[in-house]
Amino acid sequence: MRISPGVLVVLIGIAIPVIIELRTLLELFEIYVSVEATILTTGLVIAAIVLWAMLPEDDATDRSRTA
Repeated sequence: MRISPGVLVVLIGIAIPVIIELRTLLELFEIYVSVEATILTTGLVIAAIVLWAMLPEDDATDRSRTA
């Protein structure tokens, strides 16, 4: 795992309000995003963060190839 579970929770906790506020920012420019699209985007971002966090570290994969 690349990061600790505590940092993972913090990243997810930061990502959710950032995405919601980006929706609000887009509305200032008269670009309207539906609630469903916001939920889908948030889910995809959280899935990407979790997937990235679960990948092995680069150093660990390099060592296993040389050993």
